[in-house]
Amino acid sequence: MEKIYIMGDILTVTSFTLSGIEGMVADPENAVSRFRDLLRREETAVIMITQDLSGSLNEIIHEVNNAATKPLIIEIPGIEAPEEVRRSVLQYVTESLNITA
Repeated sequence: MEKIYIMGDILTVTSFTLSGIEGMVADPENAVSRFRDLLRREETAVIMITQDLSGSLNEIIHEVNNAATKPLIIEIPGIEAPEEVRRSVLQYVTESLNITA
């Protein structure tokens, strides 16, 4: 069964875990190894990653997005991001898939 994962700070991961999405707590020092761990899992369909971690993973994210259809990697603001940059998860998914309404 395919799964959606969240990777980010403890507050963001905990929030998503409460809604049933599996998470992996990471910081800039261990982000690359934890991200690669999620990529190795066959069931990984979507990885949502907080923007504070995605900066150090930009090269890997672009490689994955250009080389494969799966997993879909979506960058989202962390729970402590300013209110004006937060949107719904649905908005981030539709933007990542290039879906227009």
